[in-house]
Amino acid sequence: MAHATPLVRDAALWVHDDLGQGKTIPLESVAWWRWLEEGEQRTFRFEHSLGTFTARREQKRSGYYWYAYRKYQGRLYKTYLGKAEELRLDCLERAAYTLSELAGHIPATTNAAEKTVRRQGAMDAIETSAPAEPQKLLATKLYQPPTRAGIVTRPYLLRRLDMCLECRLMLVVAPAGFGKTTLLSDWCASRADILHAWLSLDKGDNDPARFWGYVLASLQRIFPSLFAGSFAEPRQGSLDGMLTELVNALAYLEQDIVLILDDYHLITMPGVHEDMAFLLEHSPPRLHLALASRVEPPLPLARLRARGQLGEVHATDLRFTTDEAARFLQQVMKLDVSRADVELLEARTEGWIAAIQLVALSAQAERTANLVALMSPAGQHRYIIDYLTEEVLLSQPEDARSFLLQTSLLERFNAEVCDAVTGRSESSDVLKRFEQANLFLVALDAEGEWWRYHHLFAEFLRHSLRRMHPDWITPLYERASAWFESRHLMNEAIHYAFASGNLVLTARLIQACALGTMARGEITTLLGWLETFPEAEMRRYPFLHAAFAGTLTGVGQLERAGKQLQLAQAAIEDLKASGERREEWRELDGLYLVCAGSLASFRGMLPVLSISLSKRWLFSPLTPIYVASLLPAWGMPICLTAIISKPMRNLKMLCV
Repeated sequence: MAHATPLVRDAALWVHDDLGQGKTIPLESVAWWRWLEEGEQRTFRFEHSLGTFTARREQKRSGYYWYAYRKYQGRLYKTYLGKAEELRLDCLERAAYTLSELAGHIPATTNAAEKTVRRQGAMDAIETSAPAEPQKLLATKLYQPPTRAGIVTRPYLLRRLDMCLECRLMLVVAPAGFGKTTLLSDWCASRADILHAWLSLDKGDNDPARFWGYVLASLQRIFPSLFAGSFAEPRQGSLDGMLTELVNALAYLEQDIVLILDDYHLITMPGVHEDMAFLLEHSPPRLHLALASRVEPPLPLARLRARGQLGEVHATDLRFTTDEAARFLQQVMKLDVSRADVELLEARTEGWIAAIQLVALSAQAERTANLVALMSPAGQHRYIIDYLTEEVLLSQPEDARSFLLQTSLLERFNAEVCDAVTGRSESSDVLKRFEQANLFLVALDAEGEWWRYHHLFAEFLRHSLRRMHPDWITPLYERASAWFESRHLMNEAIHYAFASGNLVLTARLIQACALGTMARGEITTLLGWLETFPEAEMRRYPFLHAAFAGTLTGVGQLERAGKQLQLAQAAIEDLKASGERREEWRELDGLYLVCAGSLASFRGMLPVLSISLSKRWLFSPLTPIYVASLLPAWGMPICLTAIISKPMRNLKMLCV
C-alpha cells in the first residue's frame, strides 16, 4: 500500500508503517533525531496555524540538508531549514513564519507577535512547575579508584587504552575479577596529561534522570564553569533536549576528555541505552567514552567497528600471563613460588586475576608456597573460588570474620556506616587492617574513606552469612537503612529497607519521599519501588495505592492506574472505618483527589466529572506539581506544557 506522507503536528511526528499502523514520535526526542537520519526518510509535512509546508532532505556536495517548500497561489516558495540536528520545533515554526511572509499570507509584524505569545505561554507553564529538591548524589561514585601500591603494570594494555583518544568508544568487557576497574584506574594515573571524568555505576542508576544527573556531575568536576547552572537537574521528560545541549556545549572543548563509566553492565534500562547511543552518534571530536562491563552493552557497536571508532579490550587480553602471575605472586604477595607452580596456577585459573589472588591469600594464611596443594583437582573456577574463599574467611580471627559477614550486605561503606551496622566503634582501624592485608577491599575515593568488597568476595560472604547466621540479616539491613536515611540518601535507605523485609519501614520511607521523587522527574525510580512492594500488603498503606495510581498515569498505563485508584479508595475507606491514623486522612484525601482528577484528565473525562470534583482538582495546590511531573514522563517537550496549561487556566476561570 502507498505510504502516507509523515506529518508533524502538535509537536509530534505522525507516521504509518507498511501495515498502515500509525505511531507518534515526540519532536526533539532521541527517536525523532534517529528518524531524521534514517536513509529512507526524504520528506515530511509540517502543519502550523500560519500554514503548512513540506520539508525535503536534499543531498549537496558536503552532505544532506533539509529545506522547506510551500506552494501558494500557483507559486513555490522555499527556505532553508538546516542539517538534521538543527530541526527543532522553533526551527520549523520559524520556517512557517518565513514562508507565510514570503507568500504575503501574513504581515511581517505577525511573526514577532506570534513569537512573543508562544514565549510568554512557555514561561507561564514553567512558573507553574513545582520547585524540586536537588538530587542527593554520592560523591564517591565520581572518584577514580586510587591505584594500589605494588600493582603489576601492564604497558601493552595501557598502550591499547591510549587508542581511546582516536575513537569514540573504548570498551573493556570481561567477567568479574579480571581487573577491568584496576586497568582503567592505572591508565588514568599513567596519563595525567589527559582529562578524565569517572562514574561508578550501580543498579539505582537505571533511572534516566538519575543516570544523567551523575554523568553531568562527573563532567562538572572537570568543567565546573562550562556546565554551571545549565543542566543542574535533568528531568526525565527534558532529557532529549538536555543531551543535545550537552553535545553542543562539549563541541567547544579544546582538549580531549575521556568519560569513564564503570560497571556499565548494571544498566538494563532501554531508555538509558538509547540515550547513550544518541550521545555516541553525535559526540563531538574531543569527547571519548570508556565503558567497563561484564557483558557487551546493547549499543551500536557494529556500526562503530565499521567506522573504526571502537576500541576493545576483552577477557583474553586481561588474563595474567605466566610472567605477570609470577610478578604478582612474588613481588606483590611476597610468596617464594617456583616457576612450575606459577605455570600450573596460570593454566588452571586461565589467568583469572581474582582466582590467582585468592590462591595467594590462602597460601599466606597456610604459610606455604605449595600452590599445587591448595588447588582443586578439577581446576574449575567456581570450585576453586569457593574452596579458597572458605580458607581465607576461616583463616581470619573470629572478630574479623564477624565484621566481614556483618558488613558484606553493604554495597559501599565507610567506617561510620560500619559502626552503625555492626555496633562497633573501631571500624576505621579494622578497615585499615584489611587494606594492609590486601583482603579484597576496593577503595572508592582518593581519601580512603569509602570502600567496597570485591564482587566475588562479597557474594561469598553473603552466602556464608545466610548459611551461618540467618537471624542477623534483617537487623543488619534495618540498621543500614536507618543510617542512610539519617544522611538523606533515600534511594539507598529504601533499597536496604526492602532487603530487610520490614514492610512497615519500607512503606514509611516511600511515603516520606514519594512526592519529592516525583517532583524531580524520577518516575521510573518511584514506579520501581511500588512495583516491588507486595501488592497483597499494600492495602494497609492507602498512600502507596494512590501514589501507584499516579505513577502509572505518568507512564501511560491508564488501565492499571484505574485499578490502583479503586484499591486506594477502598483502603482509605477501611482506614477511616477503623478510626486509626486520623492524622493521615486529610493528606490521603488530597492525594486521591489529585490522582483521580489527573487520571480523568488524561482519559479526556474531566468535563464529565462533577463540578465539585473538577473544581477541587483544578484548584488543589498539588495539581500543578503533579501534572508538571507527569508531562515529562509522557515524553512531551516543554513547549507542550504551555498547550496544556492554557486550557487548565480556562477551566479555572469557568469554575470561578
